[in-house]
Amino acid sequence: MVCLHLGADCPRQPFANGQTFPLRGGNCGVSLLRRYALHRPGLHPGDLVADAAIELLTAKLRTPLQIERHLTLAFEEGFRVGEKPVTAEVVEAVLSRQLDELEPRLTRHGYSVHTLSEQFNAKPAEIRRLLRGELDPARTRELADEMRAAGLPL
Repeated sequence: MVCLHLGADCPRQPFANGQTFPLRGGNCGVSLLRRYALHRPGLHPGDLVADAAIELLTAKLRTPLQIERHLTLAFEEGFRVGEKPVTAEVVEAVLSRQLDELEPRLTRHGYSVHTLSEQFNAKPAEIRRLLRGELDPARTRELADEMRAAGLPL
């Protein structure tokens, strides 16, 4: 369970009644935020997170776990800098710069360096160089063609 920190007095008590906002793994953080806020009299999602910040989260992130993680980081950063509601600028500051690179994209689909090296008859060091963009162009083309033929999201 993760608590989102927005309280003025205590980072563990963001609401007047002293309750914290729990996010459980496997749920979409943004939809949880909306549902939770709707069950609190006088509390609206816009009181916690600006619409532009929600749009940025949903545009940049793909999985519920990513949304939950980055929403939590945004709340923590918003609390640290005293930004309430959390703005798109705060969300942008906590978003990982490597979200759309090849390695994280393949990892989200369940492909590790070890798995890729076994499946495509390559050494793990060669796969790591491919993921960093340091592999020679001919071998890069060869491996990329094999990966596309296997249906990997390149």
